Amino acid sequence: MKMYKYTLYMKKVYTWLTKLLRAMAELAGLDTLIIGTEARRISGEIAAGNINANTIVTPEQFSAIDKLATGKMLAGLVDHTQLSAFAARKDIEKLAKEAHELGTASVCVNEGRITDAANILDDLNSQVKACCVIGFPLGAATSYVKAHSAVDAVKIRADEVDMVINVGYLKDKDTKRFKEDIERVMFHLWEYTSNNKKKDIVLKVILENCYLTSEEIVYATQTVAKLAKHYLHTRNHSGLKVFVKTSTGFGTPAKSPVPKKDYGKGMVDTAVGATIEDVYLMRQAIDEVTKVTRPGDTSNQDDNSNQDDNYKYVVGIKAAGGIKDRETALKMMVAAGCLIKDEKTSEYKLRENYQDIFRIGASATKEICK
Repeated sequence: MKMYKYTLYMKKVYTWLTKLLRAMAELAGLDTLIIGTEARRISGEIAAGNINANTIVTPEQFSAIDKLATGKMLAGLVDHTQLSAFAARKDIEKLAKEAHELGTASVCVNEGRITDAANILDDLNSQVKACCVIGFPLGAATSYVKAHSAVDAVKIRADEVDMVINVGYLKDKDTKRFKEDIERVMFHLWEYTSNNKKKDIVLKVILENCYLTSEEIVYATQTVAKLAKHYLHTRNHSGLKVFVKTSTGFGTPAKSPVPKKDYGKGMVDTAVGATIEDVYLMRQAIDEVTKVTRPGDTSNQDDNSNQDDNYKYVVGIKAAGGIKDRETALKMMVAAGCLIKDEKTSEYKLRENYQDIFRIGASATKEICK
């Protein structure tokens, strides 16, 4: 009984001290998220307008990727998506057949439709993966519910899972709960897939950028990248492939605490979905954490100190929401780091692992793949 009362007392003390420290940090101007210095610099440059869509993707780069990227190749990067609340089975069947014909990376559906999608793809003998969303679209479910949903989806037949972060935790700067919310899903997926020898399972963590400041985007992205290292492929475990995703496509920017601007062509409303600037910022944020020289990089060739021999430390980006044409998709690819210069010829080429570092979430797949 005494121990129980002592435990309750210590919990109250901890809560009180936490509130006190947060208040003191805010008064001292220290209530900021800890992010990498280079990513913070780039974030500031974007905010000042010095880095924008036109500087991220030059005419020369766009011309190069436009020549390199075929419709079939683009299709292989798309998660062909149907997340409507009133999507019937016939809509899932239509989605799966289109995905199979186009050769997309996956079909992405609501959790309750994963069985339908998987069965239809099986009937088609399709190589297209089955993906579903969890904690969608608000990310406000408990981390236990999200973790159970993720494992349950994989048990049913999902090859890929897209989870939504808890935006409120991030706004509170409650970094402990924010990190735990993501890590619990990662761990339980990793544990299940490793124990059951399931390979190539993909987890994508959705940030909902239309609600976030640049600082919050960087912090969330780097948190995912840091966590991912513990759950990637190793000699002893099948591991996970991890992506950071820009948006659900269901955000309501009019209610956002962060004003957003329209970045241009190809978007219904860019604040709802992906922007070239956000994708570029997320790639810089990831690279600052991983610091692994990717094939084709021309700098830091000898700096592989953070690369574990057991695996390549790669975290991808999924741009989703409002991508409706080929031009926008190609610009997103450049922003995500898929295009590099050949060291010998100085000609542009695609990274060997471009499929591991970039995905597109879209329903307008036919337009994108023209």
